[in-house]
Amino acid sequence: MSKEIRQMINKVKSFKQFVNEDLQNSTNEFELKYEKWKLGGYSEGHFSWNLYKSGKLVCAISNDNSDKNNVLVRHIESKEKGMATKLIFMLLDNGVKIETGKPDYNSVSTTAYYMNKKIVDLIKNNSKYKYTVLGNANNKGKEDYEPYKDVIDKTDNFHYRFEKA
Repeated sequence: MSKEIRQMINKVKSFKQFVNEDLQNSTNEFELKYEKWKLGGYSEGHFSWNLYKSGKLVCAISNDNSDKNNVLVRHIESKEKGMATKLIFMLLDNGVKIETGKPDYNSVSTTAYYMNKKIVDLIKNNSKYKYTVLGNANNKGKEDYEPYKDVIDKTDNFHYRFEKA
C-alpha cells in the first residue's frame, strides 16, 4: 500500500473519530441538573437549574417557585460570559417557562436588565419562543447600590415571561 493511500485512510479514520467521538463530546459538553443551589448566598436552600460544562458548574438560576417547569428567578449567577443566556434557552427548549420576577416587587440589576434585553431581541427574531412583559421592575430604594445605578431611571426595566411558542 502506498504512503499516499495510508495517509488518506488515516484522514478518513480521523474524520470518523471526530464525528463519532469529538463531535458527540462537544454536544454532550453541557448538562442541565435541577438540584439545590450550590453557590452560597441568599439562594442557599432553594432549588435551582444548574448548567454544567464539561462537568463543571458554570451557571445557575435559583427558583423562587416550587415547580421546576415554571421558574420564578430568584437569582442568576454565571461563572462564564454568555452562560446565563445559554442556560435560559436550554431551559426554554426543554419546555420550562421562566419569569424574571414579580412586577412592582422584584428589582432588576444592570446586568440582568441587559441580559433580559438580549433575550428579548433574540426571541423577536425566532418564532420558536415568545416573551410577555409582566410589568415594571421595582428598583425603589436601590438608588445607592452600584449594581442598580445604571438602570434606576430606565422606563423599560421590565419583568418578563419567556417560554416556547
